[in-house]
Parts: sequence; C-alpha cells; structure tokens
Amino acid sequence: MSWLQLYDHQRDALQRMKNGCILCGSVGSGKSRTALAYYYLQNGGDIFSDEYEPMDDREVKDLYIITTARKRDILEWEGELSPFLLSTSHDVNLYQNKVVVDSWNNIKKYVDVTDAFFIFDEQRVIGNGTWVKSFLKIVQSNKWILLSATPGDTWQDYIPVFVANGFFKNRTEFTRNHVIFSRNTKYPMVDRYVNTGRLLKMRNDILITMDYKRATVSHKHDILVSYDESMYKDITRRRWDIWNNKPIENAAEFCYALRKCVNLDVSRQVALYEILEKHPRVIIFYNFDYELDILRRLVIDNEVEITEWNGHKHQTIPDSARWVYIVQYNAGAEGWNCIETDTIIFYSQNYSYRTMTQASGRIDRVNTPYTDLHYYHLKSRSPIDIAISRALKNKKTFNENGYLRTHTQGALFTTGKNDWETPQDLFDELDAEFHFTLDPCATPENAKCKKFYTEEVDGLVQDWTGETVFCNPPYSNVQQTEWVKKCYEHGEKGDVAVMLIPARTDTRRFHEYIQDKAEIRFLQGRLKFGDSKNSAPFPSMVVIFGK
Repeated sequence: MSWLQLYDHQRDALQRMKNGCILCGSVGSGKSRTALAYYYLQNGGDIFSDEYEPMDDREVKDLYIITTARKRDILEWEGELSPFLLSTSHDVNLYQNKVVVDSWNNIKKYVDVTDAFFIFDEQRVIGNGTWVKSFLKIVQSNKWILLSATPGDTWQDYIPVFVANGFFKNRTEFTRNHVIFSRNTKYPMVDRYVNTGRLLKMRNDILITMDYKRATVSHKHDILVSYDESMYKDITRRRWDIWNNKPIENAAEFCYALRKCVNLDVSRQVALYEILEKHPRVIIFYNFDYELDILRRLVIDNEVEITEWNGHKHQTIPDSARWVYIVQYNAGAEGWNCIETDTIIFYSQNYSYRTMTQASGRIDRVNTPYTDLHYYHLKSRSPIDIAISRALKNKKTFNENGYLRTHTQGALFTTGKNDWETPQDLFDELDAEFHFTLDPCATPENAKCKKFYTEEVDGLVQDWTGETVFCNPPYSNVQQTEWVKKCYEHGEKGDVAVMLIPARTDTRRFHEYIQDKAEIRFLQGRLKFGDSKNSAPFPSMVVIFGK
C-alpha cells in the first residue's frame, strides 16, 4: 500500500502530466496534492513505496507556488506540503531547497528565478497584463504546471499558455492565424475563430483532465422570497436612486438599485432564519455591503459563533459546534476549503456562473465526510432575479446592459430600442373593442393585461388557445417575424390576435402572414411610445388576425 493516499483519478493524471501542462479538475478534485505528487516524482521521489522515500537532496529544485492571497494567508498549501516533508519554513523543511508560497499579486518578484519548479494555482494568465508578462518570463527558465478548474472560456484565454508552450511566438501570431474580427463594431471584437482543429490539438496536448465520480450528492434548494413590487416598478419607471436621492445614470446603477430593492425585503431574512434552524454550521455568501450589514445583525443565540471573510475582515472558520461563516463572493469564492459543514446559503446570486461554481465547491471536496450537500438559493420572482437565474442556468454571466435592453425601454441609457411601450390611449381604444385577455410579450412594468408572459416564460412557446391576444412584440426583425407567425397561427385556429407593429410592407413576413390574411389598420402620423417625448422613427399599423 502506498504511503501517499491518492485516488484513481489522481494517479491517472500523474501518468499523463508533463512540463507546461494544465491540470484541469473540478473544484475539490485534489489538484493541489496531485501537483505536489508530480513535483515529488520529478525530483526523484517514489509514491508507490510503502514508506516515504526522500527525494535526492542534491537535485531537488526550488519550489514556487503562485496562488491566491487567501490560500497563502490561511496557510492552506502548508497543509498540502506536509505529507511530502516540505515546508516554507527552512527549519521544518526536510530539504535544502527553497519553498515559496506567494500570491499572484507578487508574481513579478520572481521573473529572475531560474532552474526552479513553479506551480501556478488557479488560472490567472488571461489577457496581456503584468501577470501574463511575468508568467511568460518565468516559464522560459523554469519547469512549471498550471492548475485550474476553469482553464478558459474562449480560445483567447489559452493564448498565454499556448505561447508558453512554444505553439506561437506571441499573441500577434495567434491572432493572425486564428482570429477574424467583426467589421461592424467601433472596437475590436472577435467575430469567429478559424483553423480551430489545430487549436483543439494544441489544447488536448497540454490539458490533463481529472475526471472522477463524486461520492457527494448536491441538493439545490430554491427558496422563494418576496419583494416590494411597488418600489421595484417605481425604480424602473422613474430611473431614480431612492437611497442616494439622485438619478440613475447607467445600466450598472439601474441593476444595483433593482437588486437592492429585492434583497432588502424582510422575507429574505425570515427565510434565512428558517434555514439556520435546520443546520448548525453554515456558510453564507453575499454580494453587497448592505447585505453584510443585515447579516451582521443576525440575532442568533449566544452559542452560535459568527465570523466573516471579506474586504473588511479576514477571519477564519469558527471551531465550534454551531457557527455561521459570512463570505463575500469576490473575496472568498475560491482558494479555501471547508469539510466541517454540508450547507451553503446564497443570500443573493452572483452574476458570474464561474464564481457561483467556485463558491459551491468550497464544501464539495474529495475528503468531505458528508454525502449530502445542501445549497440554498434565496430568490424572488422579480424580473432581475429571474434574469440572473436564467443566465446562470445557461452557464453564462449575467449582462446588465443586455438586461436593460430586453426588460425596459432603456431610453435613458441607449440610443437603439427593441421594446416600445404601447400608448395607453391606443390600447384602451382597442381593448374596448376586443376585450383582451393576454399580453404574451411583456415585462411586469409594461404589461397591458392581467395575464401576461415575460421573456423568461417565453410567450412564443406557450399555448394561447382561447385567449384574445394583444401583442406589441420586440422590434428586431428576427423576433418580429416569429411573433407575426405565432399571431397568424393563433388567428387560423379561430381565436383573435391583435398586433401593433411597424408598418413595413416591404418585408417577407408582411407578404407571407399579413397581406390578404388579416385586417390592417394603418395609423396616421408617428406614435409616441411610452413616456417618450419624441415620435417613433417609423409608421405603425394594427394587424388583426382571426376577426
């Protein structure tokens, strides 16, 4: 039996690892121990013997581990080093070599190091900043490997590692051979990648995946909480920051105000207390300082110890029977582990899918004593919470500007428009005639009927049978064609659908679904949509299907 406990997926990875590789394993898969085992083997060690076999002290390379500031500060790597009788302390270290654990912020200090072994922990070599430049200098004169659960989302994320492995001379060569930029943007934007077969071969050559079957079972609990709908609609309509008494100036401020309205609701705190009653030891992740203020005021009995990790405090996980550990996403979503609890509460969701995944992995470790892990997500049915959840479900990062474009008219912040709110007097006139029962493409702020569908629900895939529909669809060409077709099909079934759309008689959809198939009422002049002071830049028409 080996002196070093390794799982099968770790042993398999060791057989495939080489200099310059990326050791890729999901959060909690044991990348750190595997990396040190590789270093130990490369320096003359033997992981297959029954007892620890010392490395050849004359040949042992200095070891530099570049990691997150948090991992460095809580001495997590010290624990990983100890089975190999290695330590950053010269008095404790069995060998004469130098062992350094430092953060990415200090990587520039080591650009002159030569003939050493570097472990780059967590993927930080993206782009072309100081960290990347220092990384590329270091790898020219040293052995190295990189550890990451998420090595890259796009091919550009791999450029520094490709250059470090000699696949390209520099970023320019990669761009020249594999990137096509869009011609219709004001700044460089990748349109597509070419010759990706070559890129796949390069990536497969250096990517060492650690696949293993987890013994844990994750239980996701979506806890529904309330929110102040009146305040939410008022913020949306007035674009006013009620806390600082000033106008909202951009999409970031707009989404922040909506989230604050939602997250301050007392129902979220009540739900939190109910969860804490069930679980004695809990980690709580949060985003904003106002949430921290709420969490700090938690009234729990004196037996519960509360500590936190954020930009204000760097406290350790409590060592008691009952505790709450409050962690800010940006400060502590990665770089530490906890096997003393089976429960994480997400007081609010982070925009980033990667951050949410990293945060979840804090308790899902190879050596956890728990089988069932519980993740509580506090969510409301507010449009902002729904949109964030949808982005995360699709493994994407929530985009504030995109949300603004699709969920509001956005006139204050954008020049282009896709949604145009129906003038109320026009709707009232039509409603008196048709008595509408459904608005299938609305937001909670501009819905014209009691029954309505938002973008998240997607009215295009819903059954409208028996409904008298009023439809003012998104005004992009692709989306509008789909809505016109849906309303046409609704009318063919014998039901009524009334559309307010631009009078564009030169389009294919007009000739295919409207002309000679529906009643058309062209409106005189140009409408003023919503609370706009200016008229729309197009004429409009009312199209009636099924009458």
